[in-house]
Amino acid sequence: MSIATLSRSSAKLDDAEILAGARAMNLAPGGGVGQAQRMAALYRPGIELAELTALIAAEPALALRTLKVANSAYYRRCGEVGTVQRAVQVLGATTVKGIAAAACLDRVMTTHAGMAAAEAARLRRHSIAAALAAQALARRCAPALEAEAFMAGVLHEVGMLVFWALRPDEMARQAALGLARPDLGLSHAHCGQLVMHAWQLPVWLQLTVAHHAAGGLPEAMAGDLCAITRLADALATRSGFGLGDECARADLDLALARCGLSEADLDALAGELPESVEAFIGALNT
Repeated sequence: MSIATLSRSSAKLDDAEILAGARAMNLAPGGGVGQAQRMAALYRPGIELAELTALIAAEPALALRTLKVANSAYYRRCGEVGTVQRAVQVLGATTVKGIAAAACLDRVMTTHAGMAAAEAARLRRHSIAAALAAQALARRCAPALEAEAFMAGVLHEVGMLVFWALRPDEMARQAALGLARPDLGLSHAHCGQLVMHAWQLPVWLQLTVAHHAAGGLPEAMAGDLCAITRLADALATRSGFGLGDECARADLDLALARCGLSEADLDALAGELPESVEAFIGALNT
């Protein structure tokens, strides 16, 4: 069933429609494996390097995109990377997972989004900015979570993507009014959590997406990633890649305390982010 078939005339959404829409978005042409299923496999705990390599190489379009980015000026490896296995050897599994995840998100957006080109570009740039910011933050406060932080940054606004897929006319109307966050009866964070569940992505990612915007932080690894993603979202906004207002001061302070970082640390990263974002997007576009 297509997204167009699922869409209703009412502006308000409910959980059942979001879940149905998310499942439809994850179907490849002909009903095959979707991009979200590939992302879930990339970040499965304990995945071996050989399996990671085979997973990316199995889809020619994804493998080609990964190799193009790996050989880009962004990674300073022009002409050195001829196979996915070589990309993993040269750049490391963490980096290759991030490249592949960003490429998968691009495929989801271009295939299903239903949004105007300008809005799609804005969401894409914000997601990449947040992913790169989350990766940089993780290197400082939780190096073992670098790959997961990138993934959380890539997908934290996926609820907005589903909003556009299911209510393109209403989303366009609200965007024209200058509304930073749409009112469709549910928050984009709640929608994103439902999408992560429908796509069978890890529980830590479901919790991170659900709580990235405001409120208390979950326990353990999910809480660490939620704090990192909240700060990454703020960094993207401060660097000119925002979708709306930054989260409340108290919520931001909670994330800073969890990560052991200060406002000065954020300011330093914000100054470096724009150049990294433009370089990474340029690599994806090659």
